[in-house]
Amino acid sequence: MVKVNQRRLTFLDLPIAAACYERCLEVDELFEGIYRQLMICYKNLGKKGSALSVYQRCKKRLSFGLGIAPSLETKAVLASLYSKAK
Repeated sequence: MVKVNQRRLTFLDLPIAAACYERCLEVDELFEGIYRQLMICYKNLGKKGSALSVYQRCKKRLSFGLGIAPSLETKAVLASLYSKAK
């Protein structure tokens, strides 16, 4: 199991964090929390399209792998991509 560091990331940490989250997903493509953190990284980097792509990938993997939809927490991150606040 991957332990995710939940400390507040600075802008300079975000690209490194995103790369680490992507690597985690190579190990466990069904770890929804990692998708969520990756979406947040991309959002904070101003990469809305990348964050949306991660959500779609998460949705597909969870559906095919576990037969479930993303959690309300993940859907809340998705909704935040459409809000005016960063």
